[in-house]
Amino acid sequence: MDRKPWDVHPDLTEERLIIAAGLLQDVRHEALPYHDMDKGDTNWGLGTRVSERSWHALREAAFVYPWLQIINPGRHFVFAIGGVPLRFYRGVPEKPNRRTLARQFQEIRQHQVAFEFFQNGTEYFWRLAVETDITGEVLQIVVAEMSEQGDVRSQWVVPLERKISALSLVSERRSAGVELPPPMVQGKKAKLKLVKKSDK
Repeated sequence: MDRKPWDVHPDLTEERLIIAAGLLQDVRHEALPYHDMDKGDTNWGLGTRVSERSWHALREAAFVYPWLQIINPGRHFVFAIGGVPLRFYRGVPEKPNRRTLARQFQEIRQHQVAFEFFQNGTEYFWRLAVETDITGEVLQIVVAEMSEQGDVRSQWVVPLERKISALSLVSERRSAGVELPPPMVQGKKAKLKLVKKSDK
């Protein structure tokens, strides 16, 4: 369990994984201020916004980094670092759901091209597990090697810069106000002009 992704495939370098995971972290951090539960926004809406923006960010980054390519740009989004296909999801690496484990032909084919063999009778593939805190900020991103049965063979925590959230707790209460008496309102006093005897 302590082997690193680049020990399994040389295309999965530390620098590349940090860049890809950093994109996912930045997208989530930038999307959070637009999430307003008081106006009816739900976690489903936030998840959709973050997913769509993440797909866009990775598609745009593919024009910048030659080692980053998009295998499936659709809703079953798959990208590749070098030749190795990856997908991402929000959650912990130890508990991937069925949707996370699902693979389509494009990913399977790209994986076979990258590795050219099956490992121990079960084909292991790669996922980025994005773990978040109660506010939705990224706690950590883990690169996990897992099978279609959900067995996690190895995982590596990507070293990321911690983002500072601008959000405040919903349960925060303000101190009670102070009762003030009504203000006293008075008209202006007329100024008296002194008249000198010489002015008469």
